[in-house]
Order: sequence, then C-alpha cells, then structure tokens
Amino acid sequence: MLCLGTNSLWAADTERGKILHDKACITCHASLMKGQPSLIYTREDRHIQSLAALRKRVQRCSVAAGVNWSQQALEEVIAYLNQSYYHFR
Repeated sequence: MLCLGTNSLWAADTERGKILHDKACITCHASLMKGQPSLIYTREDRHIQSLAALRKRVQRCSVAAGVNWSQQALEEVIAYLNQSYYHFR
C-alpha cells in the first residue's frame, strides 16, 4: 500500500521546484562551476550522498541565497533535485 501523505517529498511539485531552483540557485552555481551550474550536482566529488544531506544543503543554500521559501517550496526544490540528479529513495 502506498501512502503519499507520509512523505511530503513524494507529493511535491517538481516543476515548481525547478522554477524556484532556476530563479534562486543557477547564478551562484554557475559562478562556482565555471558557467556550468548543473556540474555542481553531477561532479564526481559531489558532497551530497543522502536525502537527508540534500535536505540540509537546500535549507542552507536557501538562507545563503536570501530566499524566504516556505517548507512546501523547500520540499519542491528538494524533490526536483532528487528527481533530476540524485535519485535517493
């Protein structure tokens, strides 16, 4: 039996997560990765190795970027990144 209510990540809107991510994160990541922002997620020495670590990093980066995302928005960005790059379960 699948219960979507137990994990907000599964119910998150990944399309909205991408929009939020692209608006708030791309510029910084591009500067860190020499103009190729997605390399921050796909490089061999990436630092994120678990869903818990991804959640912490998105929360920290949202503060650094000065965005005031709701918990739902954070979950949407996390879901987008997980679906697109990490594939944690």
